[in-house]
Amino acid sequence: MKSTHANTAGAKVVTAAEKMVGRYQWGPPAMNEHKAANGLEELVKHGTPISEESRLNCWESILQAGMKSGMLPEEKLVKWMRENGTMDADIVYQKKITELFGMKDSIPLQDTTPEPGDIILFYGSSHVALSTGGDGMLHLPGNSVFKEGSVKSFCDYIKADDQIYYEHLKGAVNTMYTVSNCPVPEKVYDKIFDFGDAMAESEPGSLEYDETKAATLKAVSAIENQMEVRIIKNPWGKMLDLIEKKLINAL
Repeated sequence: MKSTHANTAGAKVVTAAEKMVGRYQWGPPAMNEHKAANGLEELVKHGTPISEESRLNCWESILQAGMKSGMLPEEKLVKWMRENGTMDADIVYQKKITELFGMKDSIPLQDTTPEPGDIILFYGSSHVALSTGGDGMLHLPGNSVFKEGSVKSFCDYIKADDQIYYEHLKGAVNTMYTVSNCPVPEKVYDKIFDFGDAMAESEPGSLEYDETKAATLKAVSAIENQMEVRIIKNPWGKMLDLIEKKLINAL
């Protein structure tokens, strides 16, 4: 998994992230509605260092890799978050993370080849991972620890379970407009939520369940290559530029 571009910012982030494997615990994001402990929230609000036992969500683990690599200096990131009121409310936090990552600049996987340090978005921003180049990635999946993986295997995992697939489709409905100029069309939106209703009200294998699932898959197929996997290219310099610019303007 070693990068062939060891002098690039992205490769330095990957090197730092490799040392995180097997550590950290997945948990709800900062400002979560359950008020569950979150390592980044504790760092920003109280100055408590993020430890290897800290709970983070998927994108926060990628930020931690950036901080540990030095490509996203912790002191600057924390100051930016504090001065921009990032932890004032969950909706503000989500908006600031979207801005920081440059999610609007993401492009479909089919249009690029991921390089070390690129950021990978699955179904809007339902899940976020760090590319190690090609099909490889590092990520913090739900109820697990930071680990190695592959883009294809993760996509297969999502589609192998109807409930997991539905949750990611629902995530795409809620976040595609923040990562592209291709929001989920209303007719596809309706089919996705019909599928959710069918799962709640009928059994797999029943006529209603199977017909609703088939209609949803047909509707989603028209846009799935736009939303299944998207890549944010060369994000680290842009992230640091954004932070430093905002800090200078705040002086």
